[in-house]
Amino acid sequence: SNAMLDYTQAITPRLLFETGYKGTFRSNKNDYLTADKIDGMFITNTGASNLFNFNEYINAAYVLLHSHNNDLSKWNYELGLRAESWNNSGQTQDESTKFANTYFKLFPTANIVYSVNKDANFKLSYGKRVNRPRLGQLNPFIDITDALNPHSGNPYLQPEIIHALELGFNQEFEKYSFSNSLFYRHSINTIRSFFQEIGDGVVLNKPMNIGKGDSYGLENVLIGKPSKNYDFNASLTFFQQKLNAGNIIPDAVQSSFNWYGKLINNFSMWKNGKLQLIGNYTSRATTPQGYNIPIYFVDMGYQQKLGDGRARLGLTVVDIFNTLKSGGNNSTVDFLSIRTSKADTRAIMLTFAWSFNSTVKEKLMDNQFSREW
Repeated sequence: SNAMLDYTQAITPRLLFETGYKGTFRSNKNDYLTADKIDGMFITNTGASNLFNFNEYINAAYVLLHSHNNDLSKWNYELGLRAESWNNSGQTQDESTKFANTYFKLFPTANIVYSVNKDANFKLSYGKRVNRPRLGQLNPFIDITDALNPHSGNPYLQPEIIHALELGFNQEFEKYSFSNSLFYRHSINTIRSFFQEIGDGVVLNKPMNIGKGDSYGLENVLIGKPSKNYDFNASLTFFQQKLNAGNIIPDAVQSSFNWYGKLINNFSMWKNGKLQLIGNYTSRATTPQGYNIPIYFVDMGYQQKLGDGRARLGLTVVDIFNTLKSGGNNSTVDFLSIRTSKADTRAIMLTFAWSFNSTVKEKLMDNQFSREW
């Protein structure tokens, strides 16, 4: 359940005040059943079956003060503060796992924009953020689908707190727009996957609060429409990342250079027809005990309006070259684990939509395919 209330008041013609509240309330029961096949029948293994009850309550209130209708002003700003309380608790039926977490924290935010002219501006921003563990990350049950590489949640995870500082520049041209930003992020109680050798060659993967993480880099975005039949959106980010898991393993510090890019191409093929090609690449990424392998794939989509626009035909091909896979290399004094997994990610979808009273809404033609690992 969610509850939300917002209020806005203009203090002056140039100053706007906002405040509000948001509450999130979750209750979940996870039934974990294990059965052994005996004489052709599946018999419940009561020693390996359990129930996990989880409850979470988040209450947050905010105040925000920002400039309003200041298009002609050189300076614009936004100052805000969010107060948040977070409580969760969980317990298994046999009480082998029982926990309760709570915190109350303040999250300030500030944005200052200086406009050089109507087409260019600089922006300086700071924000304190929270990355709360999800239910799946808190669930204590171990998934043994892959017997040598099981994974589980960690009910004792604490929220990750992130301090983010960014300096950006934006420039608009007739057919192009360009933005880049320098950023620095410092995280405490950083949540990352951690691998533990538990005997007989089995390596358990579960999320942990590894300590601290730092990253800094440059993000670039270029948007253009060089012709009436073609436009694109290109993004490229470079960053240096350092992870310090010394709270778990002494001197466990990993540092590396990483980058990722995405290119979206849109083509107007002919009347009422458009083609989209999307390419993604993520470089090898640092983990507390090693690295994840690069990830890259290409998607394609085509859409054709039929008749007066009440009918549309769509064709989507996901992971055209079947290159999307995951995996990593983890090396410690206790074990070496090298693993790569490849799901059936390539898919072809044909969509037809018809509206009886109006034109087809764009969201009806969105690609709903979800890549599952």
